Amino acid sequence: MSKSKKNAVAKPVLETVEDEASEIDVETLVDDSLAGMPEPMPADLEPEAVEPDETSTEAPKKRGRKPAPEGENASGRFTRLGAARVSKIYHDLKLVANLSNRAAYTYNAAQVAKLFVAIRGRVDAAEAAFAGKAEEDTFTF
Repeated sequence: MSKSKKNAVAKPVLETVEDEASEIDVETLVDDSLAGMPEPMPADLEPEAVEPDETSTEAPKKRGRKPAPEGENASGRFTRLGAARVSKIYHDLKLVANLSNRAAYTYNAAQVAKLFVAIRGRVDAAEAAFAGKAEEDTFTF
């Protein structure tokens, strides 16, 4: 199609669009676009802002932890946390033992030896911490 024919076709279309644009009612357009939107909540149903009670002495609750029992002393805290942490270690060691499943994993003797050297090293470091000789290290293959 020649350039003059394109312009001849484009001008009437452009004029039609301009005429329609001048006839658009903006309020109707906005009302139509909001038709599916939920109505705002009436002011009398909105939740009230709760201000902290200045007389309250309670600390904010921490998420994910059980609160320490009231009146627990340092020895009781040690016993409670020690038991929980050793139980977690037992669980994690069971997960390490699951890695021995040859149907699911492939490994060699050197990898196994390195794994247990790291575990024993961490146990020795934890024991040394109780003797006052703490050191920090990390494990990598």
